[in-house]
Amino acid sequence: MHRKILPYIYLLGVVSVLFLAVFLFTRTAIWPAFDLSKTSSIGDTIGGISAPVIGLISAYLIYTSFLVQVEANKLLITEKNFNILFELYKELITDFDQLAYYRSFKNRETIFKGGAALHSYFSDVKNYEYATYEMKDFEQNCDYVLSSLLLLLQKISQANADEQDRLLILNKMQLFYNSYLHSFIDQVIDLSSSDYEKVRPEFIAKVKDVKNAFQKI
Repeated sequence: MHRKILPYIYLLGVVSVLFLAVFLFTRTAIWPAFDLSKTSSIGDTIGGISAPVIGLISAYLIYTSFLVQVEANKLLITEKNFNILFELYKELITDFDQLAYYRSFKNRETIFKGGAALHSYFSDVKNYEYATYEMKDFEQNCDYVLSSLLLLLQKISQANADEQDRLLILNKMQLFYNSYLHSFIDQVIDLSSSDYEKVRPEFIAKVKDVKNAFQKI
């Protein structure tokens, strides 16, 4: 609060000095050396004295306004980056909710989405003797979601955002991982060797990358 008022106090002081100078310079000089009546007009004298002071004041005000503008731009950038990260996080949640696993049984198809899709896929991996088309298709779609999650984690670590905003997004990511992915990822990694053969190696590698990424947070 005091720092905001301080420049105005300085300005008021300088203006007061200038008015005092006008008053003093229009008085009868006490010593002949200070007699300004035989020099140029008093206005030119005052102008010559006050011009540098006014110039310095103007330069100071321009400088302070520039600093304020720089800080405002930094704030806008951090807010913009946070909004981008939050929108990417919401897109990730939407993609996960739309993640679908199709199970066909006796010419009847059942669709599972989100967390239910993960559970149904893993159940079929354990129970089926071979990998079905539906499993492979789900792995490709799930791979996209996991890749998006890794990219978002990388962007969060590199973004020029406020630290509290960054922690907020990371905490939401951690909560999402613990709630929906942690158990599934551990189950896939802990599959037996016979069940491993039913899962694409690229998908297992991506699952391990996600686990390692969240262990580093």
